[in-house]
Formats: sequence, C-alpha cells, structure tokens
Amino acid sequence: MLLVDGPARAAALWPVLGRPGAVLVDGEVAGTWRPRQSGGRLTVQVQPWAEPSAAVRAALTEQAERLAASRGVRLAGVALP
Repeated sequence: MLLVDGPARAAALWPVLGRPGAVLVDGEVAGTWRPRQSGGRLTVQVQPWAEPSAAVRAALTEQAERLAASRGVRLAGVALP
C-alpha cells in the first residue's frame, strides 16, 4: 500500500528540508499544508493535489482555526492556490 502515488507527490510531502503536514480527505493524503506565523497571526498555506470541495475548504479553515488557537494566535487565513 502506498501513502501517496507518484514520486512528485512523495517529494512534496517529504522534502529534504522542512516537513509540511499532510492534508487528509476521507483517509487519503490529498495535499500538503504549512503554517506561517508572523507576530500574533497565523496563515496556513495549503497545496491541494486536486480542487477541494466547499466542504473540504470549510474543514481546512476549521482545522486552521484550531491550530491558531492552540498556538495562542489569531488565524489570518487559509491560503489556497
């Protein structure tokens, strides 16, 4: 069983430097995410591997809000391409 299909996606998820988080949708890896914090604000940069549905976008925002709260900062936004 593969976690991700294809070497390009594996390289995106497990680069030599810096480790992004994995975006899971229905138990499958569907992209990567990286937090960017500046002062008291957090932006979560998401790189989906397919166009996310409205429900997935809402779930990403909800999880980003939880991450910001756990860090004690305000969520500035979720950046999607």
